Amino acid sequence: MTEKEQRAIISRLHRISGQVAGIEKMVSEGAPEEEIIIQINAVKQAAHRVGQMLLNSKVNDCIRSVAQSGDAEAGIEAYQKTLEFYSRM
Repeated sequence: MTEKEQRAIISRLHRISGQVAGIEKMVSEGAPEEEIIIQINAVKQAAHRVGQMLLNSKVNDCIRSVAQSGDAEAGIEAYQKTLEFYSRM
């Protein structure tokens, strides 16, 4: 993972943390359930996007590894393993 990718992921995770804190406040203040559900869905989508970012980073790592080592089979295996993890989300 590059530093740029890492910073972007951490930034998104901080935003998700803020969203979760906001949901906690909504619940404690008795906000309507519909509004809370909307915010929960926003957090789910944000977390999914972080997963996509991580997948992209891993794919890029696999490609870089193949380019450097020339070992396409190892790169394909790493890519497939990453897709398996991602598909469990």
